[in-house]
Amino acid sequence: MKILIISNYFPYPPQDGTRIQIFQRLRYLSESHSVTLLCVVDQEPEPTLVEELRRYCPVHIILRPKVRLSESVWQRAFNFLCSYASGIPYYFRDAISTEAREWIREQQQLQQFDVVEADIEAGLYLCDPMDALKVWVLHSVSDANEERRLRVVQNAIDGFLIRSYRGISRRFDRHVGRRVDMVAVLTPENVTDLKRIDSKIAVSNCLTNGVDLEYFNYEAPRPHADGVCFVGSMDYLPNPDAVLHFYQDIWPAVRREVPEAEFVVVGSRPTPEVVALGQDPSVSVTGFVDDVRPLLRKAGVAVAPLRMGGGILNKVLEAMAMGVPLVASSVAVHGLAVESGVHLFIADDDAEFAAAVKRLLNDPELRVRLATAARKYVETRHQWRAIIQGYEAGLSRGVDRRRQLEAKADHKSALVSNVAESEG
Repeated sequence: MKILIISNYFPYPPQDGTRIQIFQRLRYLSESHSVTLLCVVDQEPEPTLVEELRRYCPVHIILRPKVRLSESVWQRAFNFLCSYASGIPYYFRDAISTEAREWIREQQQLQQFDVVEADIEAGLYLCDPMDALKVWVLHSVSDANEERRLRVVQNAIDGFLIRSYRGISRRFDRHVGRRVDMVAVLTPENVTDLKRIDSKIAVSNCLTNGVDLEYFNYEAPRPHADGVCFVGSMDYLPNPDAVLHFYQDIWPAVRREVPEAEFVVVGSRPTPEVVALGQDPSVSVTGFVDDVRPLLRKAGVAVAPLRMGGGILNKVLEAMAMGVPLVASSVAVHGLAVESGVHLFIADDDAEFAAAVKRLLNDPELRVRLATAARKYVETRHQWRAIIQGYEAGLSRGVDRRRQLEAKADHKSALVSNVAESEG
């Protein structure tokens, strides 16, 4: 198959969930198919990184202006009205490039791609007519994510804004979903969530997230655990919310029983509120690090107390792969077939979460038992090669089905033409 991947992210190095998913798809699909990557980004990637990515497939870069987020009250109001009127969030609409649309149209005519796929907001490019199987990859469903967020917010104005933008996101999902041949999602719950928005959307759970099992190699937990570690980019709202929630509502109970324990927060672009936690001697806020593995292993216990967001979290899979026992909320393990007390501990109650953390810090045998089961789980269900093979099979079925429909349409057209000629 000839496959075009469209992305609003340059996926190398693959350092966050979106980039990891895109990189692994092009990496494994390029082994058996002709893959082309179009990146529509607001900053020129480093030439050395582009060359690294070209080891796998041709890469074309198109620059677009940076999206200007709302700042003043009037600007926020204007952008909201524009988003409400169009059904497309303004920050998605403004990220679309006319040059990229023209390039896609020209290359489709030249190369005749069998599949054109795009992630998240880049799905807007798929709304244009294309003689190819159009596949929209959604890493989570915004409507369900915002529903979880509403359970957490207490400010009435924030609640109103979330409900308002939730309506816009539902219209956006419907707008793109009805114009593509397949929406590929990562969990069975995503299928239900999207069908709830529009039952006519052709959605398939033919993808999930995986983990690089060689890079995140297994090591048995150390006899002593220094504390707990949270990993996640801090410009993604659910992550700083989880950190602050853990520190304020869970960490004090842990420290009362394990006073020497440390809380390590790892992630790029920490918010001022998260940075301020570093004033506490028991907390370390690192910001971005090139390699999270030493910090996770030294801490000894990973935590993921997320209250909002969605999708399968790479930080959860990575900790499990490494043999770092984990305590997580049910939101953090969304889409995973894991069992609390077997692969990790799942807790949504603050007291239960703290109790699970304390058990792991104090029981080295328990840490080993959970770590062993967790590693076996990711090896069985979350290896990238097997995941992409399943996705590849879904693409092949879609392309074959599309060709069969086209052949039937051509045959029907020929019959009509023959009848018309005979009657003439």
